[in-house]
Amino acid sequence: MYPFIWEPLQPVSALSVTSSLTLVAGENLVQAAVIDQPNGFIYIATNTNPAKIVKVNLATFAQTGAITLPADETPPVSAVIDQPNGYAYFGAGLTSTGTGWLVKVNLSTFTVAATLTLGSGLYGPYTAVIDQPNGYVYLGLGTSPGKIVKVALSTFTVAATLTLSSGRNRIGPSVIDQPNGYAYFVVQTSPLTVVKVNLATFTVAASLTLSATENTPTAADIDQPNGFMYVSSKASSPGRVGKINLTTFTETSTLALATGELPAEIILDQPLGMAYVGMDASPGVVSPITLSTFTEGTALTLANGQNKANIAVVDALNGYVYFMTYTSPIQVVKISVGNAMLITTSLATVTSTRAMTSSASTTSSIQTPVSSTTTTVSGSPLITSTLLTTATTTGSAAGTSTTTFTSLLSTSSSTTSSVASSSASVTQTGTTTTRTSLSETTTSTGISLSAMTSGGTVTVTETDTYNVLLTQIYQGLEQFEAFILQTLGFKVTSTPVGRQVNQVIVTATSTTKSLSVTLVSPANAAKVTKGSTVTLKVTVTSDGKPVPGAKVTVTVNGVTVCSPTSTSSGSASCTFKVGTKTGVTYTWFATATKTGYTSGTSLTWMFHT
Repeated sequence: MYPFIWEPLQPVSALSVTSSLTLVAGENLVQAAVIDQPNGFIYIATNTNPAKIVKVNLATFAQTGAITLPADETPPVSAVIDQPNGYAYFGAGLTSTGTGWLVKVNLSTFTVAATLTLGSGLYGPYTAVIDQPNGYVYLGLGTSPGKIVKVALSTFTVAATLTLSSGRNRIGPSVIDQPNGYAYFVVQTSPLTVVKVNLATFTVAASLTLSATENTPTAADIDQPNGFMYVSSKASSPGRVGKINLTTFTETSTLALATGELPAEIILDQPLGMAYVGMDASPGVVSPITLSTFTEGTALTLANGQNKANIAVVDALNGYVYFMTYTSPIQVVKISVGNAMLITTSLATVTSTRAMTSSASTTSSIQTPVSSTTTTVSGSPLITSTLLTTATTTGSAAGTSTTTFTSLLSTSSSTTSSVASSSASVTQTGTTTTRTSLSETTTSTGISLSAMTSGGTVTVTETDTYNVLLTQIYQGLEQFEAFILQTLGFKVTSTPVGRQVNQVIVTATSTTKSLSVTLVSPANAAKVTKGSTVTLKVTVTSDGKPVPGAKVTVTVNGVTVCSPTSTSSGSASCTFKVGTKTGVTYTWFATATKTGYTSGTSLTWMFHT
């Protein structure tokens, strides 16, 4: 498998409905939904009695099943997904005289795995966020004053409850900034208040009052990499979208929507830099917002009967947003919004053998295939792959000389490119000389690498996309890229142009990444309480980025104590029971392994009683 990175492309110029799906009769009035993007499913909660959880297959865009909940667990009004562990959680129960519930659904078996009763007075879980790496769900309740319930997923119990100050009633939408350890809850005061909660201490860290025109919140979402939160509200007409800088915790601007638009939902497509606002209208309306300029684009009006675009999920990988209507029955509307582009980079080795007919210090020609194709998606050129080969040879005498070129396969668009350094190894009459890249030149087709020797420089540039079958590496790339294209849902039209010259052999050189393991806690030389249970926490990275799914083996005093798997943030942890004696020193380290990576081992730390 070749390494890959993501780079953003431009969104489509206009939103368009690809298709729509009407659920079974009686599956009415959507209140919450989650997407399992890697496996290709949406799970939709209905506002019926009894309520249902409906499963939709995105590949076939068809309903594949439904779970009926007990009559008192009605209706589900919030939802989060723990995709790595295969569970979704739905918050339910609005009766102020009763209790709320958190329903745990096993996605692989599509059954209710457990139901947690929140407790007396803990009702109306209108909003939920999940701290998946640390194993907690936070529910914002519609109580007076508002309350936030912390649920430990490992034990599926209420771990703590945080009550807001008097007058801050009925919590609305919420978002989580998990890497920085904060969650943000919108409180339905007038004007709205955003409460910032420190998840480590589970206390209110700060609060922010929004502008006077912002009341009746409907939804919120977060652009975590850029540090902004967006809140939609509809008390005034037209409705508003507020933009909050999470670093300074200030509201930087407020966007008034088009005349008559009242938002019901807002969802971000962070890779594209877009937000999509679903309107409380008949028929429903979906309006795009460009986040960089914070301006509203041309709205898309849904078909008659597709009223109130109430809940949405985004599939950024495949370039779709799915809006669900507050109708009887629910309709799921699939809207094309554009993709993030996959850029692949891979090193290859090209070997060319030819007869040398001239004397020393002469540059020979290189026999190599040249091919060019244009890949288009919806009529617009998108992706170009460029194989850039640079090598230099010097002929010592007439005879046979073999030159090995280390080349770069780079994929780029008009706005992005990816490239790595290259080197040339020259074998000639038993003598091998290695020349590294000395210069880099950006051209219209990519980046040209040049390696200089006394004999001069020969630069060969090949431009190629997904339809080249000339050599082994091209064949392997075509298989991989065909898979990516299928995954991305591209409509590809390829027109090959070019020529082929014989005597070229191409072999793929695999590029294996290394795992780095860092111990996090307890700190080195920390003192712990005898007889206590400590949490041993590590992080697994590669090239500075978190690596999920790595098997981590934790060793204490030479004994393996646990083997957790790293989460999406690269973290892994387990518990260790400390002995009952004082003055005992414990040494520990961790090793991580994962297919496709070179294993890594941390430094050795110690803690003592």
